Amino acid sequence: GPSMVRSAAKNQDAVAVVTDPADYELLRAELDGNEGKLSLKTRRMLARKAFRMTAWYDHAIAEYLAHLEDNADEPAGNRLLALKDGAKLRYGENPHQDAAFYAMGRHKAGLGGLQQISGKELSYNNLLDLDAAMRTASEISDEPYAIVIKHTNPCGAATGSSIAEAFARSYDCDPLSAFGGIVGLNRSFDLATAEQLIAGEKFIEAVVAPGFDSDAVEALVEKSKKKWRKSIRLVKATPVHSAHPQIQYRSVNGGMLAQSNDDRRIEPGECKVVTSNVPDDRVMKELLFSWALCKHYKSNAICITNHKALLGYGAGQTSRVDATEHALMRAGDKAKGAVLASDAFFPFPDSIEKAAAAGIVAVIQPGGSVRDEAVIEACNEHSISMVFTGMRH
Repeated sequence: GPSMVRSAAKNQDAVAVVTDPADYELLRAELDGNEGKLSLKTRRMLARKAFRMTAWYDHAIAEYLAHLEDNADEPAGNRLLALKDGAKLRYGENPHQDAAFYAMGRHKAGLGGLQQISGKELSYNNLLDLDAAMRTASEISDEPYAIVIKHTNPCGAATGSSIAEAFARSYDCDPLSAFGGIVGLNRSFDLATAEQLIAGEKFIEAVVAPGFDSDAVEALVEKSKKKWRKSIRLVKATPVHSAHPQIQYRSVNGGMLAQSNDDRRIEPGECKVVTSNVPDDRVMKELLFSWALCKHYKSNAICITNHKALLGYGAGQTSRVDATEHALMRAGDKAKGAVLASDAFFPFPDSIEKAAAAGIVAVIQPGGSVRDEAVIEACNEHSISMVFTGMRH
């Protein structure tokens, strides 16, 4: 058991402990070439692997026991991160950076349990975008939903009567930005969706979906003479769903930050209408669609949607009014009659004034600014309905 492995590893000066069959050939070669002896360097390498294996074993037991309790995944307290199956990537975010991908935890879902159906090897940037696409697409489950991601930000998002229609509408949101993007689907990739890609020569890097129909893969990849279509990465993966909150980690210089995932969803009954105009059922559904999408942009973020399709977005701006202007510019004339979502409160009514001039009819935002009353007053002046969610992203 683990006690014997640890004991042997502690005696590395005199003992070689072998825990990985992948090392057999290396050890045989060294024994054959060194009169049946292993160097101290090799014994220490073997001991290091042995301690990592027993640490992983102990961690798995601790995690199992922790998940029997309701507070298993609170971020605070001493924690061990068990990263397994490290796979070296070609390079990191940039070519001069080394990189690897590690599976984390006991889950077989998420990118740790992905199955690559076809295409070139996945890069560091591919994995970041695939994660963003999978998370965003999983926000909606009751109807087909497709996402196009570029640099972790959605540049296309739409529902449809079928996943093929959802993809077509999503790609058409911003075809220029969608070129070379990553597609996320909440339904299996089928032949009709493959035909949408083929007919329009829509160049994309990868697709992540919960499944891939064999005839779709055959039509898109196996029968194709196009080099880019043979290289397209088709990735089968589904998000991790757990009864316990998932913990999100981020490294900083000299430490690690931990927080629970931002996975809480707003129900219609939780929204508070704060304006004279009250959104009807269709507009409220549109607002909730826009809100679920806005969450996945870098703040300051604004997104504009109508008929459950993205029209414009402003992401990563240093002021909310700049984000609003970017979103309205992208939406153009389509902003008339559309709704607008903001990932945090409006500090001033200036964004509302610009939205009103473009024809926005409803706004969803967290609320909580010291100038909420001024923002509400601006909405009332322009007959815009607005709801507060009481939470931000």
